[in-house]
Amino acid sequence: MRDVPAAASEPVPPRRPDGAEGFHAALLRASASTITVIDPQGTVVMSAGDTVPTLGYPTLMSLNARDLIHPDDLHIYEAMERDVLAAPDVEIDCQLRMLHNEGHWEVIEATARNMLHDPLIAGILVTTRNVSRRHRHDRLLADSAAALEAIAAGKSLDEVCRLVRDLLVHQDSAYERLSPEVEALTEALESDGSPGAEQARRIIALARSSHRAATELRRRATVDALTGLANRLGFVEALRDHLARDEGPAAVLLFDLDRFKQVNDAYGHSVGDAVLVSVADALRRTVRTGDVAARFGGDEFAVLCRELDADDTELDARRVGQRVALALATTPGPAGTGLRAMASIGVSVDRVGGGLWSDPEAWVADADHAMYEAKRLGRGRVVVADHDTRARAGRRRRVETGLRDALESGGLEVWFQPIVELPSRHVEGLEALLRWRSADGAVHLPGEFLQVAEDAGLMAAISLRTLGVAFEQAVRWPAEPGRAAPSVSVNLSVTQLLADDIVEIIAADLERTGLDPGRVVVELTEHVLAADEQLVVERLEDLRRMGVGLALDDFGTGWSSLRLVRTMPFDLIKIDRTFTADVDVSPEGADFAERIVALARSMGRRVVAEGVERSSQLEVLVAMGCEFAQGWLFGEPVPAPQVSLDRR
Repeated sequence: MRDVPAAASEPVPPRRPDGAEGFHAALLRASASTITVIDPQGTVVMSAGDTVPTLGYPTLMSLNARDLIHPDDLHIYEAMERDVLAAPDVEIDCQLRMLHNEGHWEVIEATARNMLHDPLIAGILVTTRNVSRRHRHDRLLADSAAALEAIAAGKSLDEVCRLVRDLLVHQDSAYERLSPEVEALTEALESDGSPGAEQARRIIALARSSHRAATELRRRATVDALTGLANRLGFVEALRDHLARDEGPAAVLLFDLDRFKQVNDAYGHSVGDAVLVSVADALRRTVRTGDVAARFGGDEFAVLCRELDADDTELDARRVGQRVALALATTPGPAGTGLRAMASIGVSVDRVGGGLWSDPEAWVADADHAMYEAKRLGRGRVVVADHDTRARAGRRRRVETGLRDALESGGLEVWFQPIVELPSRHVEGLEALLRWRSADGAVHLPGEFLQVAEDAGLMAAISLRTLGVAFEQAVRWPAEPGRAAPSVSVNLSVTQLLADDIVEIIAADLERTGLDPGRVVVELTEHVLAADEQLVVERLEDLRRMGVGLALDDFGTGWSSLRLVRTMPFDLIKIDRTFTADVDVSPEGADFAERIVALARSMGRRVVAEGVERSSQLEVLVAMGCEFAQGWLFGEPVPAPQVSLDRR
């Protein structure tokens, strides 16, 4: 049989001291609170319970509360005293600091009740409890939160350490001797096991980690990831620092790499990046100690040249620019490419004593204007900004603003000039030519604004408008009996041709207008050879497959003309006006033009003679066998409403 456990014995009631008084005394001694009775003057006249846990005194009898209260908290006690005396039998709570028997301050929670009317008590009943531990814990949480907020806000390590020291002092006034410096705090807390010290160590470790991360983020924010040079933000900060210190004559050099886009197109971005890295290395070798080199993004670089010659700052800055240009030109490109970096460099000088520039961005913009001028003058140059470059920059800004307004208001117009068949003079087609009618009513030719439009990134919008209007007008041109309707010729720059969506744009406009692709001729200049030849041929073949005709414009103006005619699928060659201008007055000119016509026809290309203004020119060109002509003899460019197709 299983053993049956014995029945549990009856619970034994706790043993109590003899009599009610002994029991109550034991309860008071076990309580964390101390009960006292004080007279209206604050002197303790009765005390019950253990007084040691509260303030460490064996007895509180005859002590006056005012003598134990922290001077800064005396007003709290006095307010409680007034309220208690004014309201019998009402409990009043407060919290204040009182002097411990060992000499330090403890936080005491007190509840007072006026019992003067009770003959058994005949005083003010005060219950006190030491809440220092809870108070320190609450303060530790609050101080920790403040320190963590400072870390999150990106405050300096020194600022966080000052908050950590305050945290420690709030836990124990003995920490007041500590220095708030991070190393001193770390060393002092190394073997300290108090809760405050443990929390302080954690906060300091977090602050250090956050500081390292923030420092790295700031570094990354001001350094170009590809080249390791300063980026635009870092460069502007260097300029701002230079201007604030007024460190003497200095200059900003700004440049980008000539035809860098074609490098990317031809060799790919990995080779392009390698070129950029080689440029950065060349800059490091060339700039002087104290100078700041930067890459702004893409292929744009800048250099801050400090401590230039005060006697001739511009000359010294120009020499630095020339050294940079030479260093770039002589730095080998990526292996197997044979590439050399060429740059157009703009320079803006701040002379002795400064004063010319206060805004770093304005200083960079001035160098940018000079760089634009260097490109305008033929690239590969060093140009120092002066009154003329700034005046031209102002005009460019006005042109850009005007073009933006014109895109909105319709101020960009498409005019047309006839291309006639020889010798009949039937209008074979019309070339669409862009004109800008500015707000003052003046009509501007493309040479006055297209480069500005290109630099301002407006060419895509302008192309959309030009193609759309040209196709809309061409649809309206009627065909003569027995002849096809006139074609429309539109000009595209290399940038426009290589745009990813140009074929889709042309196709969409053809579909929208219903224009036959066979009536469209796309004209390109020899600048197409500066781009990736394979990509250009692919794009031209795409247009050919659509049924669009292709013409090489301004033939003969560059060394590459013959190669273009031979390697690219052009249907039509337009001989530049420089070769037709004197065919009727110069035997040599006529002979040269005739050879061009014969060469083009031998390769199966039809020929258009441009710039025909006199009947005598026309007679010579007809005799040469030139098939088409264009020029003022047959009509100047006119707005669409003025187009006439009768040229016989």
